[in-house]
Amino acid sequence: MVLVMEFAAGGELYDYLSERKVLSEEEARRIFRQVATAVYYCHKHKICHRDLKLENILLDEHGNAKKIH
Repeated sequence: MVLVMEFAAGGELYDYLSERKVLSEEEARRIFRQVATAVYYCHKHKICHRDLKLENILLDEHGNAKKIH
């Protein structure tokens, strides 16, 4: 079996939040919207994520939520 994944240069959302301590309301809203959209997409396709946590949300180099793994 071979698993190919896109590189998430921004690391985990947990580390991102730990470094910044506080996010502006605009940035928090942007990230939350991205995560909520991803979860909605999964549920719409009858996929249930059973381990949704900050460490499983990966960011791209611009701080955008990229993957939920």
